[in-house]
Amino acid sequence: MTMPRPSAWIPFLVPLIFLGAIGLAAAVLALKPDSILSWVGYGVAGLLLLWLAGTTFWPARADRACPECGQEALERMDPTTTMGLCCTQCTYQDPLASGWFLAEEEVEGLDDLVRQQRQTMRDSKR
Repeated sequence: MTMPRPSAWIPFLVPLIFLGAIGLAAAVLALKPDSILSWVGYGVAGLLLLWLAGTTFWPARADRACPECGQEALERMDPTTTMGLCCTQCTYQDPLASGWFLAEEEVEGLDDLVRQQRQTMRDSKR
């Protein structure tokens, strides 16, 4: 098994950094509960929990507004992939734009779609 590029590890490290910040704040609070630093720790931990709750209960939605005409008419160019957007109201097309959020809303078996894309990429590299 080959190791991914170092930049591919960054998305996996971000949650660990957040958890480390929460752990550090908890350690500071346990050691000096009456200091100003403890209130900063409470604030940081509270903001992180609010951010976590907000992204959990109100996840991102697909922006279907076309960058050229402004109509809510963006669609995926190809229903078998998550890449590429086109507008049904004008001539706008972008084959490199991500249609992930659109696919997430439209496709029931998104996992199967991703597996199919990965297999296609592997086959094209051979």
